[in-house]
Amino acid sequence: KIYEVVVFTRSSLAHPWQQQAVLPSGYGSLALSDDGNTLATTGSVPSEGTSPASTRTRIYQRSGSTWSQQATLTPSNIPSACEKPCAMSVYKSALSADGSFLVESINFSSQATGKDIPAVVIHARSGATWSQQALLETGDRSADIMALARDGKTLAVNQGARYRYDSIPSFALVFAQQSNGTWSQQARIPVGIMYVVDIAAGAYSSMQLSDDGNTLAVLAENWPED
Repeated sequence: KIYEVVVFTRSSLAHPWQQQAVLPSGYGSLALSDDGNTLATTGSVPSEGTSPASTRTRIYQRSGSTWSQQATLTPSNIPSACEKPCAMSVYKSALSADGSFLVESINFSSQATGKDIPAVVIHARSGATWSQQALLETGDRSADIMALARDGKTLAVNQGARYRYDSIPSFALVFAQQSNGTWSQQARIPVGIMYVVDIAAGAYSSMQLSDDGNTLAVLAENWPED
């Protein structure tokens, strides 16, 4: 299969939409900056032979009406607990408003031990150069739900119960970038069940951060006790 991203634009509300570009992509997540000039397509690359599955992110930048690939990103470091060969599968991605921060929810899986290590990988752009800025582990469950502040310096993800009758509560993990550029966990907030899987299928909740990252709203299920 071949996956592509098709970009459509319009010049104003009164004008029709037109196709502007067709860009190579993988099967995975998609993120677009607020100004529409930076696009991230993130997908898992299938395993080949003895090589485990991995992730690859293509960063596209628009100049005028022309799109070009600015970078190809893969995690430059992995959790120490993921013994090699370590496979990587991407779940979600998000870009800051100006397109200079990319956040990816990735599940790292050791082919040797079968252990899964969910984490969030943050890439940052300086000029036209991208580099991995942080690797943030999120516990036993992948971050299925994420919220990123407009400036890209505050991030909230879900952690915890995944099944309707789990006794383990869900939490919102809040990470913030410090003044020296490093990232650290700022809060772990109990919020109720945020992602439900049962025999009927899955039901997702959601969370949103304000532009300045100082207000977090979470939609979650809370079941009353009998």
